[in-house]
Amino acid sequence: MKLVSAIVFNTGTDILPEIVEFINLHDGIYISAIEMVYLNNCYDDFFDDIYRLGPIPEYDMNLKKDFVKKQKYSQVAYILSIIFAELNEVYSERKGKNVYVESERLKKEIRDRFKTSIDGYFHDILYHSSDCEEEQAYLIQLINTYKDNYGYEQLSINGDDKGKVKKIEYRPKRNFN
Repeated sequence: MKLVSAIVFNTGTDILPEIVEFINLHDGIYISAIEMVYLNNCYDDFFDDIYRLGPIPEYDMNLKKDFVKKQKYSQVAYILSIIFAELNEVYSERKGKNVYVESERLKKEIRDRFKTSIDGYFHDILYHSSDCEEEQAYLIQLINTYKDNYGYEQLSINGDDKGKVKKIEYRPKRNFN
């Protein structure tokens, strides 16, 4: 079993239960925790930090930042701790490194499934996950830094006897737009 951290950006706030339900449909993939991280006015820094290991062109990055900041709930992001029963690495020519096959597949499926739920959707403004061991270690450290600096809330998740999330409960302690 392997843990992969995933981020659902604020663009996915209204469809978070559906994203969780979609993940539940996958055998051997389990959500062990969901946290809402407060970002205050730091979405620019958060994006820059996330993509530090896998840089994207500055123009694309600025488009993504501007889009995400204009959406509601622009002060939060959701962190999903996802356990994969099996996680294999293969070399990706496009990325120039080994990547987690199952995590990459889930990321693509989530983006494809939910892109029509977001007006003006374009690539990588909904869901991000670590691609490999190095990114996972980096992402955990990064998330912990933001949690320590700005605060977070653990969302209550009720599961079934197979370890699948049945219900998410959250009542934010802070007001956010």
